Amino acid sequence: MIRIRLVVSDVDGTLTETRSGFRMPVETIRAMRRLEDSGIMVSLLSSNALPVLAGLGRYIGLSGPLVGETGCIAFHRGEIVHLCRHSAGEAARIVEEEFSEYLKGSWQNVFRLYDYAYKIKPGVDPGRISKMVEDRLRELGYRHIYVGFSGYALHLTPLENAKAYGFKRILELAGVEKGETAAIGDSIMDAPMLLEAGLPIAVGDADEELKKIARIVTSKPAGYGFAEAAEIILREYSGSPTSSQ
Repeated sequence: MIRIRLVVSDVDGTLTETRSGFRMPVETIRAMRRLEDSGIMVSLLSSNALPVLAGLGRYIGLSGPLVGETGCIAFHRGEIVHLCRHSAGEAARIVEEEFSEYLKGSWQNVFRLYDYAYKIKPGVDPGRISKMVEDRLRELGYRHIYVGFSGYALHLTPLENAKAYGFKRILELAGVEKGETAAIGDSIMDAPMLLEAGLPIAVGDADEELKKIARIVTSKPAGYGFAEAAEIILREYSGSPTSSQ
């Protein structure tokens, strides 16, 4: 039987009420606190800037490592840990100059060191603009930059890092084994971390590609799905006498 000691979750679309908003349901916060109170650490692994995650972790009461910028930088026990060697900053400046008609830089970019985010302007197709940006960066020789769309923003991320690497570093920092972890997400960008987890979980309205690799797909969407997943973990995978395989 799997005994979960650490739950690693995406944030936007996984802890929020919907996959397009930012408000977090009370049920989600209660679920995270229940996990922590039961001795199961909760970590966040997100494309958000690190200060956003550090604030969430402090005020919700999370004990697990917090990893931002799509796996590039971590905050744990009051210390910042740099996980990337390269930055997408130079490529980001080019994107800002050449694609301002289609993209607007995220307010979080001022806090970023490695991964940069851009809001896609209304009426612009995410797939098309992602391909345009990727082709232009390849043309200029930036082959170490991954261009991805999270459902919230277009991201420029160093190829050396992704959520799989960030997930592995969380395990190292937390001192747990792969088989003792659950990963919860909503977007195909979360696939790398779900593939690394002992118990991969997708929320009910997750991308279909993500659902295919999840062992559990919740019946509820987004943050409500996270709360449902937490109950499943506490009931069946917490190692308590009532847990069952």
